[in-house]
Amino acid sequence: KRVSEDGFCAACNRQGKNAPRLNLRCRFSDFADSAWLTTFHEPAQGLLKTTAEEIRALETGGGGRDAVEAILRQKYFMEPLQVTVRAKMDSYNGEQRTNITCVDAQPLQRGPHGRAMLKNIREMIGMLSDTGLMGGA
Repeated sequence: KRVSEDGFCAACNRQGKNAPRLNLRCRFSDFADSAWLTTFHEPAQGLLKTTAEEIRALETGGGGRDAVEAILRQKYFMEPLQVTVRAKMDSYNGEQRTNITCVDAQPLQRGPHGRAMLKNIREMIGMLSDTGLMGGA
């Protein structure tokens, strides 16, 4: 539920706790393609390596939106990430569309990732040589 700055909920007419939460719409890219993903609170904090409270303090502490954007750009492009996504079909205004959500974002562990890529390359080479597409001269 949405509450005001002082924690008041107009829907249920009660005072509650007010905690900032992140909800990002980010473009993720790799070597082949890119996609816009919705990233909610926990994965967003992992992605940006900062908390919603720190972002609120930056924005309200005199730096404004420009200070927040500068920090986000710096952290967003710092290192490659291993991103776990969930995709499902939704209907919006009678139109079918894919809704893609980032459920986890962790820094890429280069050693295990490199070994997995080498294993995939070896498997592809094995499949090509089994089909006779890789001819030996």
